[in-house]
Amino acid sequence: MIVSWVNSIALNQYKRAIQKECLHQEIHESHHGTTCLNLAAIDISRMLRACRPADRQLLEAQMKGVTAKEIASDQGLPASTVRIRFLRARRSARALATATRPYLVT
Repeated sequence: MIVSWVNSIALNQYKRAIQKECLHQEIHESHHGTTCLNLAAIDISRMLRACRPADRQLLEAQMKGVTAKEIASDQGLPASTVRIRFLRARRSARALATATRPYLVT
């Protein structure tokens, strides 16, 4: 009984170490020139693709620097309504991100 318990602890530690190693692997230069890989942009792109179209539009506008007040005046809504929609869109994106890749958002 104790041996299986110790083995399961060791297995879990091994899995964590492998997962951390995969997250922190270096990207080596290509022989064809320099490469640039923006992992944050890739993850944001995946999160946006998983969102509903309305949420995606709000989040993209917010990333471009458009304020809730500007969106509210364009759509004829109160600014508080747009801020609440921003909040819900961010929560939705966070939930989608943690469902597919739990290590992305803590």
